[in-house]
Formats: sequence, structure tokens, C-alpha cells
Amino acid sequence: MRKILCLIMSVSILAGIFGVFASTASADDIRDTYTTSYPTVYVGGQGAQIVDEQGNEVYPIDYKSKIGDSASDLLPVYKDALLSQNWDEFLDDIYDIFHPLISQYALDKNGDATNGTHVNWSWSKSELNSNKINGGYPLYRYYFHYDWRLDPFVLARQLHDYIEGVLEVTGEEKVELIGRCLGASVANAYLYLYDGEYIDSYLQYASSAQGALVIEKMYSGQLGFDADLLENYIIDNYLGLEGDVYEIAVSVATVLNKTYGLDLICHAFNKTYDQIFMDIMPRLLGDTYATFPGFWSMVSDNDKCYETAKRVLLYSNGYTADSPLVKRIDDYHYNVQNKVAELFDRMQNVKNIHISNITKYGYSPRPFLKNCDVVSDDTCSVTASSNGAKTSTIEGFLSPFYLLKAKITGKTKYISPDRKIDASTCLCPDSTWFIKDLLHPDFPDFIEGFMAKILNDNEITVDSYDEYPQYLHYNEDQERLEKLSEDNMKNDYRYYTSFTAAFIKLIKYIPTIIAMIRKGN
Repeated sequence: MRKILCLIMSVSILAGIFGVFASTASADDIRDTYTTSYPTVYVGGQGAQIVDEQGNEVYPIDYKSKIGDSASDLLPVYKDALLSQNWDEFLDDIYDIFHPLISQYALDKNGDATNGTHVNWSWSKSELNSNKINGGYPLYRYYFHYDWRLDPFVLARQLHDYIEGVLEVTGEEKVELIGRCLGASVANAYLYLYDGEYIDSYLQYASSAQGALVIEKMYSGQLGFDADLLENYIIDNYLGLEGDVYEIAVSVATVLNKTYGLDLICHAFNKTYDQIFMDIMPRLLGDTYATFPGFWSMVSDNDKCYETAKRVLLYSNGYTADSPLVKRIDDYHYNVQNKVAELFDRMQNVKNIHISNITKYGYSPRPFLKNCDVVSDDTCSVTASSNGAKTSTIEGFLSPFYLLKAKITGKTKYISPDRKIDASTCLCPDSTWFIKDLLHPDFPDFIEGFMAKILNDNEITVDSYDEYPQYLHYNEDQERLEKLSEDNMKNDYRYYTSFTAAFIKLIKYIPTIIAMIRKGN
């Protein structure tokens, strides 16, 4: 059974990663509810449709349906490899399953589009709507779609043309700029290249410009399964389970983890991974995802990911420090990502651009990120997304000594009510908000009102409005934002269930489990 689980985890770690990449981080439609005084140019996240020169879709891909029964077909090959410790055939099969899918939208070795592939979007000034609604411009009217695979500098130049088009048709002198997820990398590149030209204010939302956990850990070969994260993953209901089935799964996961059962399973998988997957990842990604400058912009220096990733994926595949792709990604990494503090300081204090940030949190990272105990929105760490917030671990709290120091230095107001975040260490501590219990890809409609408020008020801080304090909670049942408090942060305890409580619950469900087994028969 353990061998089968290891196989499932081997395939699911790849399917899960590429599934993350296949998800879109963009608004579903254009809504006119909220407006801004200046036109707002929205730069969404990765996910725009990619087509070939004939217009055939090559991205996104439904990996679950494409993989089909491949995992079960791999079982005998996997068993033979375990016995012989010869993994060549197994790795070849893994490559044959995934590479044809992801190579359809790969770039060339310089990081440029090939085979006529391009984002399925175009615009013209004649089609841009300049009409105001209730005295303002709808928040999502000017939505800049882009080829998320490409160099952020290339995309920034395209963004510049788009902004100039918007200004020409509206007759305005400035725009508001929103950068969401990967869009924040593009927006940062724009600020750098054009010194903030035409920008009145800039809002980062769920930014991945300082690193996206899944991407930087995969690129640098730091994947694996963590038992605690696996338990948390099940607790957070990512498996689509409901009712009794969900309660049973959570209880089983907790009991197994507290008795080191999950640790043994994860250890067995990670041992296999450490032996063989470093052989397949450079081969699988070297001429596909490793050619995406856009994705390299989400690989940070955290845990030495960036330089390690270049060795794992590029230098091992014949690239050198002088290769055009390496020079291209280094240009963005060392001049923009690593100098974001200098960039923002100039934008705010010299160019008078108001910079703000909305960061989401309250979830463990995904379970295939080995040894990654950070506070996150499941995709980006809070520290990265907020541009520097100090945090506790996902299951811990800022220490009493740390809290005492904050009190002495007069920074207690920046500490989150749940004692997990210190906003005083952000680049923009007075204009950075945190929303708890909101996942990275989620974008409820009511967030738009909050964003419009920020963009319309160039003097706004976390103290400006009672309804928008620095720390907010997403009330999913009532679909609204509310102040984070003792009453609505109790869900933290979902990660602290004891073995005894989980075991007792599991015993109570024995009749249900028996009934389910009989029904299955």
C-alpha cells in the first residue's frame, strides 16, 4: 500500500503543480459597479489563453482528463523500478506523459514565443470605451491581457502602449494601476522602465512579484511532501469532500499524522523523490517552463531558490551565464525584484505615486512544498506578497519577546490580532492591508469596492476608514469583509486538533464507515 501511495504522490505532485499553473488569476467578467476618477488599468495574473498560429488552443490544459489512466498504468513499471532501483523506464514514462502536454506552449531557448503561439487577445484604440459611468471609469474596463510566459520588460513595453492608448481616448493625464499576482511583476517592470510615467497610484493585489512558493520550489528542486501540510491540506477541504466523508478524512489524516503514519508515507515518497526526481525535473522543464522569463520573475532569493534554480534547470541543460535567456532573467531579477525597496521609495517620494498592497492569508502552503511552514494564501507567502511582513509559522505565533519589543518601540498597532503578522516590516506599512481566510485565486465581488476606495484616495492609510482596518477577515457566509477579531479568527484552531479528539471522532464514525463500505459493495 505504501508503494502505491508513493506512486500516486509521484504523479500527483506533477499534476498538482501543472494544475496550479493551469488556473487563472483574473476577474471573471467586466463589472460596472465600482468606478475610479482616473481610468484604472488592471494587469491580471497568469492564465490568459494561449493559441497557436491557426488559433487552436494550446493553453490551458485539463491535466486530469489528459493524464487519464496513466497513473495506474505506471504501477507495474514503478514496482519494477523499486525492486531493481533502475528508474530509467519509469522516468521515461513520466516524461512521455507530461512533456507532450507542456511543450505545446514552450518558448524558444531565448525566451521568445515560437510556433506562432500567442495570447488570445488584441486591442485597438477605436475599441476602447471612454464613456464614464456615474462620473468615473469602471474598475475593470481597461483590462490588460498579456502573454504571461514572456519577459516582464517585453510586457511592460506593451503595457506602456496600452496605457497611452487609454489616455488618448479618455483625454486623461494619468491612470490608476493594479498588478495582481504575476501582473505585479509586469507592473513593477513598467515602473522601472518608465519611471512611473502616467501613474497616479499603484495597488498590488495578492502579488507574486517577490516569489510564488510552488514555482520557486519546483524550479530549485525543493519539492516533496510534508506530513503537517498534507494534514492541513485535507483539513482545508481542498479534496472536494463534504459532510461525513470530509469529517472522516480529516479525522483519519489527524490520527495518522499524530501517530507518524503520514510522516512514514511522506518519508518514503521523499526518499524516492530525492533519488530520482532531480533526474527528471531538469529534463522535463528545461525546454518548457524553464524558458518562461515571466515565471522566473516569481523565483526569489528566499532559500537561495533563484541561483539554485538556474543551476538545476538552465546550467544543467547547457545554458551559461552569457546565454540570452539567463541574461534576460537576471536583468529583471537583479534590477527590479531585488531592488523593489529602492523602486518603491523613488515612486513614492520622488514621483509622488501612492503605493498600496492587499495581501491574503490564513492557509497552509500546498503539501508538495517540503519543509515550508510559512503563513500563506496557499500560493504565496505573506512575507513575499506583502513586500516584507514578518510572520510566525503557519501553526505558531509571534513570540512574547517579539510582542514586547513591538510594544516598547510603539509598533503594537501593526501586529495582527491573531499574533501572526507584523506589518511594520513591510515596504509600505501604512498602506498594506491583510485579509484572512481568502485563498490566492479567489476574488469576491465586494473586494472591488475596497480597491476602488484605495485608488480614489491618494491619502488613504490603514487608519483612514473604520470599515477598512489593516487586518480584515473574509466572512464567506455573509460575503463581506469585517474587522479581524477574536470572534472570527477562531478557525485557526482547525490546525490544532489533538490526537484524542480526532480518534474519538473517528470511533463515532465507525458505523458510518461500515455503512459506506457495505453500500460500496
